[in-house]
Amino acid sequence: MQRRHCGGRLVRRDAGALKVLAYLALLAALGVMVVNFPILWELAIAGAIGGAYWFFFRQPPGGDAPV
Repeated sequence: MQRRHCGGRLVRRDAGALKVLAYLALLAALGVMVVNFPILWELAIAGAIGGAYWFFFRQPPGGDAPV
């Protein structure tokens, strides 16, 4: 595992790949839910949008957010 220095803190180099894999796992779980219960397709859409925000766009905890 390699680490790089980015903006005053250490960041795992493969963090992006782990986020993508976690998001794909979420999409797979939502897809299975829709196959079993087709009426819940709107919940799957909301879960996919919320998951994209959660994995890729939210600010990390710990006060790193710009003021």
